[in-house]
Amino acid sequence: MSHTPNFIPLDQLHFNVKNITNKRFGRLIALGIVGRKHGGMVWFCQCDCGNTHTVLSAQLTAHLVQSCGCIHSERMHTLMLKHGQTGSPTHLTWCSMRDRCNNSAPEQYKRFGGAGISVSPHWDTFEQFYKDMGNRPEGLHLIRKDTSKNYSKKNCFWGELTSQTTNRKTNHFLTYQNHTRTISEWSKIVGIPASTIWSRIEKHNWSIEKSLTVVPISGGPKE
Repeated sequence: MSHTPNFIPLDQLHFNVKNITNKRFGRLIALGIVGRKHGGMVWFCQCDCGNTHTVLSAQLTAHLVQSCGCIHSERMHTLMLKHGQTGSPTHLTWCSMRDRCNNSAPEQYKRFGGAGISVSPHWDTFEQFYKDMGNRPEGLHLIRKDTSKNYSKKNCFWGELTSQTTNRKTNHFLTYQNHTRTISEWSKIVGIPASTIWSRIEKHNWSIEKSLTVVPISGGPKE
C-alpha cells in the first residue's frame, strides 16, 4: 500500500463539499481530500486490490471511475485469454479437431464427423479446451485413447503420432499377457501385419491370443 498523504480537513475549506469519506465506489473507498483540480475535489482512494488512486469527486459520484485501473487490466487479461492464442499450435489443434468433425468439406471429414466422431460439447469453446489440455507440447499431437470414441478430456492426451497415428483402425488397444499396446505396436512385435490382426479380431472374431500368434500362411487366402 502506498504512503497515505495528509488530508485536507473539510472544515478548513471555504465552500461546501459533499463528504464522501469512507464511502465505497465500486472497488474504491474514498479516504480523504488531497487537493483541487478543474474546480473539483481530488480524493485519495484505497482500491480493493491494494493500490491507491486519486480521483475527482465528480468521477466517483457519477461512477465513472470504480477502481485504480485493475478492472480494466483484468478485462484485458480475460480478452487475451480468449483471443490471444489465435494461430498458436494449441488453438490450431482445437480448430482442426472441430473442423474435421463438423465441416463436411475437408477430406478428413468422412473418417471423423462422417463416421460419427464428434467433439464433446464441453469443448465448444477454446477456453475450456485450453483449461483441460493446456499448451500443446512441441512435437506432440492431440490423440484419442480410443479411436472409436469422441474427442473429450477423458479420451484425449498429447502424444506422438509415431506411437499412435490418429484415427487408424490399427490403433485400437489390445491386452495380451498383461501388456497393453496398439495393434500397430503388436504388429511390430509379433511380425504379423496390423491389417491382418485387425481383420482377425473385428471381422472374424478371433481371440486376441490367436490373432497375435498364428503366423499367416504365405500365399494363402486372405483373412
